Amino acid sequence: MLVVLYSINVFITFTLTMAGLSRHWWGQRGQHPAWAKRLVVSSIGLVVTASILLITIFEKFDAGGWFTLLVTGIVIVLAWFIYRHYQELGKLTRELDETMLDIVPEDIQPGPPLPLDPRANTAVFFVHRFDGLGLHTLLTAHRMVGGFVKNYVFLLAGIVGQGEFKGRKAVEQLKVYVETEGNQYVAFCRSQGMPATWFATYGTDRIQAMEELANVAIRYFPQSIFFAGRVIDSKQRNAIWSILHDEVSFIIQDRLQHDGFSMMIVPVHVHGFSSQLTSISLPISMPPDLELVQADPARSKPSSEPQSHDPAFRS
Repeated sequence: MLVVLYSINVFITFTLTMAGLSRHWWGQRGQHPAWAKRLVVSSIGLVVTASILLITIFEKFDAGGWFTLLVTGIVIVLAWFIYRHYQELGKLTRELDETMLDIVPEDIQPGPPLPLDPRANTAVFFVHRFDGLGLHTLLTAHRMVGGFVKNYVFLLAGIVGQGEFKGRKAVEQLKVYVETEGNQYVAFCRSQGMPATWFATYGTDRIQAMEELANVAIRYFPQSIFFAGRVIDSKQRNAIWSILHDEVSFIIQDRLQHDGFSMMIVPVHVHGFSSQLTSISLPISMPPDLELVQADPARSKPSSEPQSHDPAFRS
């Protein structure tokens, strides 16, 4: 059964590959001088592989073909749902980019460099590019520790993937892209009167690259506090979310904490906060002299309705 499963799925991939090549050379008609010859070759390959696939399914259907089609179909459906999840999340993050980037002037210039104090407290941000997630993390951190921090540093890891392995030119383009993104953060910070700079590195392992960038930042700015943004979808509070999304920020946080440095992960809610209050089932105690600066108007107003015995309401 495993041999049948293997053989059928191998020829599924062969058939899809030949179909993709045929489509490619059909789209290149009139543009590439040898498009017709290569289209004929890929079309013949498509016919051969598809014929072998159909014959194998027909001949081996009772010997495991049906099981292969069942398992492969389940995997395809699962992959489609995963793909749709990433597509929907990508749409939400693009909307976040449009919202956050509206606060950035289109013709923003870096301006004169502002002096950096290596002895002062420094906010260090792990960012991927100049986008809504990075800006949201920056502004949230500035609101929290703006009066405490004097320097702002951005760490960018350019990950060399399949596209960059095509040649030196692709790697150089990646470097230009990463440096441009870093300069945009610096320009935005300087326009707000915030001294800023960036560090970048390049590699194939994102975690290793981020850890090395953190070590560089610590050498230049020993009083560093690290920040990273994490996309949160309040409508997807389940185990599938954690499986489909990497936990790079948590891994880096754990390693930095072992080295004695603090890192805060800033949640970025793409669907907003949940409107439902969290239920409280445990008894809550508090000191009798607790005084709130600003009480909740809805709770402070006297009500003619009978008080609920729900512990959450009492708390």
